Amino acid sequence: MTNTHDQSFFGQNVAVFVQSTSKYEDFIFLKCIKRKVDNLWEKPSQGEGKYVKMSLGEMVMILKVLKAEIESWSTYHSFKDEGTNISFNWSHDILWINIGDYSKKLKSPQIEIFTLLLDHLLKEKIEFATGSKKKENVSKPVKTDTETSNKATSVPRHLESSDNKNLKSIKHSGFNLSNQNDSENQYDPLNKKNVYVKEEIVRSKRPSIKNSKSYGKFANEKDSEARNVRGEIRRATKKALLIQFQDGLEAWIPKSTVHNDFSTETDHLQSFLIDKWVLEKNQVIS
Repeated sequence: MTNTHDQSFFGQNVAVFVQSTSKYEDFIFLKCIKRKVDNLWEKPSQGEGKYVKMSLGEMVMILKVLKAEIESWSTYHSFKDEGTNISFNWSHDILWINIGDYSKKLKSPQIEIFTLLLDHLLKEKIEFATGSKKKENVSKPVKTDTETSNKATSVPRHLESSDNKNLKSIKHSGFNLSNQNDSENQYDPLNKKNVYVKEEIVRSKRPSIKNSKSYGKFANEKDSEARNVRGEIRRATKKALLIQFQDGLEAWIPKSTVHNDFSTETDHLQSFLIDKWVLEKNQVIS
């Protein structure tokens, strides 16, 4: 059985990675990158992208949404005075994942893969990350005082320098934590004291279209060249969208300036992450 897992879900403009660096750790990472205005993907090795650490309890709630036991679930992570809103919710037959200003939709095949993977990771971590065996020191009889000193502090191989192993694994996947500037990206996987979590659960027997609120409504607009706005698509062409915004203003928006996944269904209120200059040019924002 493998000790690590790394699965990616790519969309047109946003990708989400599900990563478990060790079955002996009681958490997973969710990482996001998006396509930039120059049509290139963000590079985590250069401090770009976003990642959050999800606990066993949070994995349980995500799995409940994936299995449609509840309609939506949201939580809030706070680290070093920076907050990140996280939510999972259904809209029609599509699952929306919102992490900060990253919004990713999953359709049936991806939802099934995500569900099976998360279910496996949860069972695996409950078995290996919550047991006492991983904390037991393994030592052998010694012949000298020096050997006694060295071996008395020995630990199981899978726990040796676990922090370094996590960092190397993440760096190998392109996420170099040591170079991140964003405070969320400087998160210490072993330090749980700095995390504040708030949860909101909406219960429903099945996903409800009418009750599904805006996906992406928690987008963080701070220090971003794009802005999160809400509106409805009136018309769509190959290269542009005619969007009616909440103030009633209609404007043609180039698809290349929209940096989140969206539904092409007309007259459907949703969120759009659009370049600030386009919004200003069309007087959507001032």
